[in-house]
Amino acid sequence: MTGDEPGKMALVPANAYASLVNQPSVEVLDMKRIAPGDPEASYMFHKLEGTHLSVGGRGVRMPMHQGPLPKSMIAEVRAWIAAGALDN
Repeated sequence: MTGDEPGKMALVPANAYASLVNQPSVEVLDMKRIAPGDPEASYMFHKLEGTHLSVGGRGVRMPMHQGPLPKSMIAEVRAWIAAGALDN
């Protein structure tokens, strides 16, 4: 992945954090992809939770072409974002 993918996100390990955290969402202009400290203002969280359409997003729930992530994993993502989305 190079950043030329849909949404201009480079999701290789070395670039993923910088492509996601504190970056504006392409789909919902008043949201960040990941807004540290605020899961509800994080478009990527809505895409994982399946609530992206309710905040003005589009497309399908993440992960694409797979079933939803387990609720426990989504809860971990929520907790990570709520704790400040640290680069760890």
